[in-house]
Amino acid sequence: GYLNFKLKSDFIYRELRSYYQSNFGTKPKSGRVLIEFVSVNPTGPINIVNGRAAALGDVLKRTFNFVGYQAESEYYINDAGRQAELLGLSILARVDQLEGKEFKIPEDGYPGEYLIPVAQKYWELYRKRDLTTARDFGVTEMVKMQKATLSRFNVIFDHWISERFFYREGRVAEVVERLKPYLFEKDGAIWFRADKFGDEKPRVLKTSDGRYTYLVPDLAYHLYKFERGYDLIINIWGPDHHGYISKIKAGLKALGAEVKKLTILIVQQVNLKSRDGKVAMSKRGGKFITLDALLDDIPLDAIRFFFLMRSPSQPLDFDLDLAKERSQKNPVYYVQYAHARICSILRFAKQEGHYGWDDADLGLLNKPEERDLMIELLKFPDIILAVVNKLEPQKLVYYLIDLATTFHHFYERHRVVSEDRAMSRARLYLVDTLRKVISKGLDLLGVSAPQEM
Repeated sequence: GYLNFKLKSDFIYRELRSYYQSNFGTKPKSGRVLIEFVSVNPTGPINIVNGRAAALGDVLKRTFNFVGYQAESEYYINDAGRQAELLGLSILARVDQLEGKEFKIPEDGYPGEYLIPVAQKYWELYRKRDLTTARDFGVTEMVKMQKATLSRFNVIFDHWISERFFYREGRVAEVVERLKPYLFEKDGAIWFRADKFGDEKPRVLKTSDGRYTYLVPDLAYHLYKFERGYDLIINIWGPDHHGYISKIKAGLKALGAEVKKLTILIVQQVNLKSRDGKVAMSKRGGKFITLDALLDDIPLDAIRFFFLMRSPSQPLDFDLDLAKERSQKNPVYYVQYAHARICSILRFAKQEGHYGWDDADLGLLNKPEERDLMIELLKFPDIILAVVNKLEPQKLVYYLIDLATTFHHFYERHRVVSEDRAMSRARLYLVDTLRKVISKGLDLLGVSAPQEM
């Protein structure tokens, strides 16, 4: 038994040493990945569910890139459909209001007051009630606003793709042409036999008034994703898109796309909770919680960390009071505090004349708490693999919390820098490796790793 334990310890020391030379023991991958997320209609501010999707997509992109994939992020602007038209009509209604006339927000339009300054700006620039101009101006303003919010949230997209591009380039008509063998007419509309490709029933592609349904430009957009030669395509959609998965996959199968390259994640609802109960969230009537409002109230690090604490497929209860707390009860503060504490130990070590510990004798680390910490550290590559292979960033969040807990246990019982220089160097090696792992883990989550708190 003794020999076996010894081997195990040697293995642990060797692996821990390799952390310094390699990418924390992760095996390098290769391939191109496209992650499309957020992609909300350019008709209003980004809400908190979109914020949750933004945190998820961004952490996946960072982690795929970390292990060697070439990952790119993309945002699709739905600027050609009925929604954009309703935005234009809602802006013109607000123009009437500003001019002191009677005004009526169109049915299914956008009653939010965020359109009042947009209407004001539109009227100052154009002085005409023209739907196309109002629509185009509105879309441009909304996209600007959405970009500003995302940039506050530390999410930058590599590509922005407009739905109109697919109409302009004739790609929408081309989809209908290619689907011809599977189309039929009924009640003046054109239908696609989606049920032949795994969907539950046929779907309308063109309505009786000659409009394309969403499905057609969406299929044109997806074909464009496949054309660009990615090895993996990930879509992150909101909770209301569940029924859409089988439609899009049926269309892609009929078009001969390699559907197995496509993974669709559904991100569930976010419920804000405060001490006095749940905070309501409704888009009807123009009241809903925007990501900007949350960013005004809660630190960025806490929002990103909390958004990633549950599996995307589960609804998330977001505790507003806890997220604001500057104490060890707040999980993000707890992890950051462990990082800051290690940084302060390393500063103290330098004052005590310790300048390098690369050649420390790790064989001295034989206390149970030291061993627990080393074993916990060696789990990092597997956690990263779970994020990449299973698309589960929450595993990284909980890993960092466990790591911080294991560190606090160790720190309560052992002095890192002591009279015993050899032991000090071994423990400095250990906590410095820990610092690097926590810092990298937080970086992948898009959360800062403060050196002092």
